[in-house]
Amino acid sequence: MVDKLAQSTYNALLCVQRILWGCSGGRGRLTNFNKMSSIKAPPVYKITRVQMLVTIALSGMAAVLGATVAAYSMLFGGLISAVPNAYFAHRVFRYRGARATTSIVKAFYAGEAIKLALISAGFALVFMYVKPLHTLAFFGGFVLVHLSGLLMLTRLKDSI
Repeated sequence: MVDKLAQSTYNALLCVQRILWGCSGGRGRLTNFNKMSSIKAPPVYKITRVQMLVTIALSGMAAVLGATVAAYSMLFGGLISAVPNAYFAHRVFRYRGARATTSIVKAFYAGEAIKLALISAGFALVFMYVKPLHTLAFFGGFVLVHLSGLLMLTRLKDSI
């Protein structure tokens, strides 16, 4: 009997809490605390944009110089760096605010694991199927695009 009373009291308190904090799924909201966070998302799309532009510029310069194999090798290297980073940024920065802390941490770990898997798969696919491949241009494109993302990240950090 005491357990049932304690459970019903607990359920009643949960209902009151849901009503007061606006988490009742639309039933009986007294206040509107269930809004999305007012914290703005960091402009991580700028990093992806810069990485894509660097990828296109590097492969474009190699193509203009007549090195077709180096051009598509740099293109693949840059894409292997930029696309997983864009996926990671999308996955992690879709949550904001203190209430989403656990979601942010889970998304961070899952996003990083998937990003590393995408990079590994990209390397494996390129080495298996792209023949001929200019390996110096390929790794150079990967590293330069990755470094451009890191440079852009420091600039965004300084401007925020």
